[in-house]
Amino acid sequence: MPARKGAMSFEKAASTFKRLKPAFVLLAIVSSIGLWWAFRPEKLFVNQKVDEAAPAGIASMQPLFTGSLRSSTGDDTHGRVNILKNGSTFRLELSGFATKGMGPFTISLVRNGSEEADAKEIGVFSAGVNHQDFDLASGVSPDDGDAVLVTENDNHTLIAKATIEAF
Repeated sequence: MPARKGAMSFEKAASTFKRLKPAFVLLAIVSSIGLWWAFRPEKLFVNQKVDEAAPAGIASMQPLFTGSLRSSTGDDTHGRVNILKNGSTFRLELSGFATKGMGPFTISLVRNGSEEADAKEIGVFSAGVNHQDFDLASGVSPDDGDAVLVTENDNHTLIAKATIEAF
């Protein structure tokens, strides 16, 4: 009986595959290592610090002190204060401020435990302000106090106080 053409080529392909099997295995191993090296999936789980500069506008500002405003009147007054160093000047940043007071308000820096009369005024802002930045005057330094006060201008009532701590 004559051999079929298809059967003959199958046998030939099988012997060729057996002969080239080590080359295919080696190629698969090299490809797997190359793909692993290119994508490094374990790097997704490594916790390392990144040593690179901050964006241009933020790079010059250094956070020095921070604190949370707490209500002095028992209502739902709250917010956050940060003191930043921008070159040789200082800036106080008021964020997330909310109160039921009508304003306008004065924000001041004072030594914790000293009288409000000793406070160094930083700025004035109106009711409804959620975020505001205040540049500290040349005679005012973060070393002048360790607390920030928010008082209502109309009746000089203390609305909120924040004890500031090193950032």
